[in-house]
Amino acid sequence: MSMMLPVAIVAAVVLVVILGVVLAGFVKRTSASRSFERAGGLAGEDILKRLQSAAFALGGSIVRGPALETPSGRLALLATRAPQVAEIDVAKFTVTLTSPHALTVIPVQDAAKALQAKNLRAVQPDDPGVAADYKVFASDEAFARKVATPGLVGRLRELDKAVNARARLQVAPHGATVLVERGLDRPEDLKVFHDGSAAVIEEFRRLIK
Repeated sequence: MSMMLPVAIVAAVVLVVILGVVLAGFVKRTSASRSFERAGGLAGEDILKRLQSAAFALGGSIVRGPALETPSGRLALLATRAPQVAEIDVAKFTVTLTSPHALTVIPVQDAAKALQAKNLRAVQPDDPGVAADYKVFASDEAFARKVATPGLVGRLRELDKAVNARARLQVAPHGATVLVERGLDRPEDLKVFHDGSAAVIEEFRRLIK
């Protein structure tokens, strides 16, 4: 009987230690989860405030997303690392259009980030100036050569300069997106990005007519 008492005490101590470790892990996970949710919530609130600040100047209204719907297209901001990090790091402008083929025009520095579907392949642009600075991926080579022109990339370069970031164009059969990896915070920056992106899309529409 006296021999069993220390064993029981040791077992109880071990059980308490195990329960303590499990409880500590649960508290840590819960705390981390709350921190992640808080970061995501803060990013969403900040995005909404930024878009609202530019709504009047762009003649737009806030829609689900949140995003800013304007006569020219839809402007959105993203926190791509949320909920872990609340920093807004991407701006994108999207329009609905009908394109005969899919296309990506992206600066050479960012080519590794291109989302290449199985039906997209690299195309060498005809213009050496375009080929030097941009990679082009498309579902149809002739189409890519038709639209990857100095006029189109000229609009992209103008946008780059205006927002101090590198813009890319991504086209699918039913829509197109202009994207920069920068979280624009001032209303004037959002307007410049919106208007510059609209100019890129307008040039693309002209080329596919």
